[in-house]
Amino acid sequence: MDKTLAAVDCRWLLWLYAVIPLSLAWILLDIGLAQGRILHDYIPTDPANWPFWTIVFGLPPILLLPLLSVLLAWGLTSHQQYPLISIIILTVSFLHYYFEGFIWRGENPHRRQLSFRR
Repeated sequence: MDKTLAAVDCRWLLWLYAVIPLSLAWILLDIGLAQGRILHDYIPTDPANWPFWTIVFGLPPILLLPLLSVLLAWGLTSHQQYPLISIIILTVSFLHYYFEGFIWRGENPHRRQLSFRR
């Protein structure tokens, strides 16, 4: 049998097909658990504030966040011929987490809501 780069071992492909539903379940779990944390500073996500979400966006956050993630993925894949757009979107996304690391180090409104025990 020819062992070239074009040859694919079908066992790996079957394992990857099994991993895809698990990864989708993991993403949905992350969205569900991190929903309140994702927009922590900008929009109130209390269940009591769901009318706010309905008035502003017309959708509750449990439906809005997966919709936004699909739209972002579609935007990145449909504009692949313009790499600058993808670079800008991903840079802004990663910078948010980079700056968040600095925010959590010092005294800030986030820490007033939490207590850390040693």
